[in-house]
Amino acid sequence: MIFCKGAAVTKMQIERNGRDERETTVVEAMLKVPCAGELLGAAVGLVRAADSNSRTDEGTFALLIKAFSLLKQFAEAVCSADTVGETEAEMTQAELLKSKLPEAVEKIHAEKHRLVPDCSSCAAPCGRTEDYDVRRIIDAPPEIRTAKLCLVQSLLNTAVGRPFGDEKTFMCIARGIFMLGEDCTAEELNGSAREIENLRKASA
Repeated sequence: MIFCKGAAVTKMQIERNGRDERETTVVEAMLKVPCAGELLGAAVGLVRAADSNSRTDEGTFALLIKAFSLLKQFAEAVCSADTVGETEAEMTQAELLKSKLPEAVEKIHAEKHRLVPDCSSCAAPCGRTEDYDVRRIIDAPPEIRTAKLCLVQSLLNTAVGRPFGDEKTFMCIARGIFMLGEDCTAEELNGSAREIENLRKASA
């Protein structure tokens, strides 16, 4: 399987004030939490390792789905806490979910090691299967940043609860994750998000 370029999606309530300033979204706020950003970056690294890899199986997809399910729950908890004013119950839920993120990262890394065991000990790493630094999303030009944040939101909305054995679904979601780590145009990123949103709507 090849996770190359492939899909825009409704923006997640991106606030525009007529100024050329960085928009703040729930996704962006989530990614600024180190553990959450690390998990998304690890997911990109896992998909890179899974690309055209005969060892990739349903377990690989299951881990990705679980990772995005956790990220979605965490994003919603962070949003709820910010919106309502950070009540004790909401902060407790956000902290509980945050505490689960490092373990999820470890599981993703373990799966990547299973897929490409030689990469971790390579004397001259090529970087092809490296985790993605999500700060590159935050620091990207506005058009690219917006497109990637929207793609992440589409992935969060669609990946949760997907059947593990559906290869078409896996390819669509994996391609979107893969593209987060690539130097794609906004049009390409929006096309991937649209493809993922259509997948969600088709199964609704």
